[in-house]
Amino acid sequence: MDRVLMSGEAFLAGLYPPSGFQLWNKKILWQPIPIYSNSLDKTIVLGACPRFLEERSNYTQIFVREYSANLSSIVGYISNQTGVNITGSYGFSMAWDMFACEDYEGYTLPDWTKLIYPEPMNKLAGNNYIAYFAASDIMIRLLIGPFFGEMLGILENKVNGTLTPDRKMYFYSGHDTSLITLQLVLGIPQADITSVVKPGSAMIFELHQDLKTNEYSIQVLYIDSSSSDLNPVLLNIPDCGNACNFGQFINITRKFANVTNYEQECQT
Repeated sequence: MDRVLMSGEAFLAGLYPPSGFQLWNKKILWQPIPIYSNSLDKTIVLGACPRFLEERSNYTQIFVREYSANLSSIVGYISNQTGVNITGSYGFSMAWDMFACEDYEGYTLPDWTKLIYPEPMNKLAGNNYIAYFAASDIMIRLLIGPFFGEMLGILENKVNGTLTPDRKMYFYSGHDTSLITLQLVLGIPQADITSVVKPGSAMIFELHQDLKTNEYSIQVLYIDSSSSDLNPVLLNIPDCGNACNFGQFINITRKFANVTNYEQECQT
């Protein structure tokens, strides 16, 4: 997706500013850095995964039933104010996304939006997001499992000394849904997850080695781009803490990562 590639390019431009012989234009502190498309980008299409779509349909219906009065009130209010016919949870999501993007970019929203945005729309949008993408272990597994399995493989190879090439860092440019489902993979309760992810937010998985015991541990940090200081916050992994033993980390998350036949799992 174009916006994912653009995010990656922007990140790399800041991470690797040119210096010395790399500086080809003193007015443009930028140098080209290659970005590689992941094979998963071409093989995983949720719209063609019947099992995921069935789960999504079930949980979005539950969401609509539970919040029907709130949704009807909000979309009706927006329709009256804009003259645009907005209906259902999808129309609600599109309206919220427009408000959130303009708000994040510093634009002034119309005064009438103050009755509905940021609340209660943010809370409803977060619940709708979960219902649409990650309401069950099956949905999480099909959405993020293959990628998370790839990431676990990299970590295991690093621990075993078999990582080739032996890199110290991997950077993936992804989506807000990626950050939400990765937190759910860790077992973080849904109530503690920021399900409305701001552009530019990130998760960092750090592999640490204790030189005395030779044991490895995982620390996971979250950067909320809407925070004032952008400082990484150390996440607490349930039943494992904020410095999670690597073996225990594998045991906790393996059920989401061991997707060996994606097409077969997609069949209902």
